[in-house]
Amino acid sequence: MNKTKIQKDLLNNNVETGTVFYPPCHMQTVYTSETNISLPDAEDVLARTITLPMHTALTDQDVSHVVASVKQAIF
Repeated sequence: MNKTKIQKDLLNNNVETGTVFYPPCHMQTVYTSETNISLPDAEDVLARTITLPMHTALTDQDVSHVVASVKQAIF
């Protein structure tokens, strides 16, 4: 499954997506100045992760729309 295609399909259905922690925490400047660590599994998971809308203003109808849009994008 192509992450970019899914995100594009969701955006076409007015569902904004994002990524969590980019760059990954261990690659952020504050950490890389202390150590040069490689966490390939974390980097791989982040590359395949999509953040869906999640906030207190979401209505039940919004949630239903997001779920329906995700189903449409992946099936």
